[in-house]
Amino acid sequence: VHEVPDYISDMNVLKFITEEKPEIPIITKTDVLRESAYIALNSIDCSKTKDKMAVHFSHFRMVEAFKMGLMPHITDFHDTPGERPPYGKKFLENWAKQCGVKRKTVYKRPIIYTFYKAENSDDILKVQNEAMLETWKEIWTDYGWTPQILTVEDAHNHPNFEIFNELLQYL
Repeated sequence: VHEVPDYISDMNVLKFITEEKPEIPIITKTDVLRESAYIALNSIDCSKTKDKMAVHFSHFRMVEAFKMGLMPHITDFHDTPGERPPYGKKFLENWAKQCGVKRKTVYKRPIIYTFYKAENSDDILKVQNEAMLETWKEIWTDYGWTPQILTVEDAHNHPNFEIFNELLQYL
């Protein structure tokens, strides 16, 4: 019997998959920075980002950042979800400068993937998602990677598609 998360999100799906199929290599929740690394406006605690492979800018963390005064250009916390792309970009710029992260120029760029499935949603959400994907591509390109957005068709071509599809049907 599968325990279904109360709230479906990328982080909950990741947790669900790693608990159900630990033998399949995938990034784990300990590899992801899930809290704000800021200690003040534009000032990062670099120890929080050490050994992390990804940063998750959740809606909850955006509201938290707003309440901490880390998004002074916003006057209403309801506007924070649309601010994830520029907030993420600013975070990565600050992180690179303050934590000694060097942008690399490489001959053959490594590839970084994300998955996106367009949903029938309102115009505001569609614009926010498109802005987030464009920011994601821009940032990864700036850091020497070749970003690629995977689709449902790509998912069907994965050798473990049936395993993941079976697991995720409960979510």
